Amino acid sequence: MPANPYAAHPVETWLARLQSSAGLEERYRAFVAVTELLEPEQAFEVVRQTLADRDGDLRAAAANWIALGVQRQRLALDDSATAALTTALSARLDDDDPDVQLAAARGLGWLAPQSPELSAAIVRLVERDDSHPTSQVALAELCGRVSSAAEPCLPWLRRWLSAEQADVREAAAVALARLGTTAAAAMPELVTALEDDEPFVRESAAVALGQLRPLPTEAVEALRIAAADEDEIVARAAQVSLAETPST
Repeated sequence: MPANPYAAHPVETWLARLQSSAGLEERYRAFVAVTELLEPEQAFEVVRQTLADRDGDLRAAAANWIALGVQRQRLALDDSATAALTTALSARLDDDDPDVQLAAARGLGWLAPQSPELSAAIVRLVERDDSHPTSQVALAELCGRVSSAAEPCLPWLRRWLSAEQADVREAAAVALARLGTTAAAAMPELVTALEDDEPFVRESAAVALGQLRPLPTEAVEALRIAAADEDEIVARAAQVSLAETPST
């Protein structure tokens, strides 16, 4: 494996830079260095403190680090640490920087998806109607993970199914597949998504339709066509949905 580029300096040096009055670029690099050099559990306190940093980019970086750590199961936290991070992230849901708000919501979505403040924060972020694809992907994932936000988010998920960017369409389709019967209003868009250029979108649309009962004739016919899709995974998803879902 290649040597860690940050290992040329001891972690204490990077910590001092992070806590200094240096510019954002240098302090951001120091944050990355500290989280690379320390084990996740050792970096925990530094990250928690960075959630209240003076620079929004660093606050967002800290929240995103938590989200990725929990998502990838690299961060093993006891109840006390989980509670401390939940409190710190919740405080950032009202941050002045919308990017920090979104990063904090992502962190809570993985760490504590039932947090009472989280659903309202997600809806606020969705209603900002951010057109940036990265934001839309993150919000779609949150809408699919946090059940209490699912119904208010549904109009945006339906819209994102026809987004220009494939990753946005994929995220919306996956979220709708997780929502079960809550996604019923999106049935027309899901039927259309069965013809998407991206196999993963088609697969998720087929899975989502399989959870809606009963299906109208046009949806059943669309699934029958998808059951012969050139992509084996898409075809299998459509076949399973047809087998499990009675038509009207």
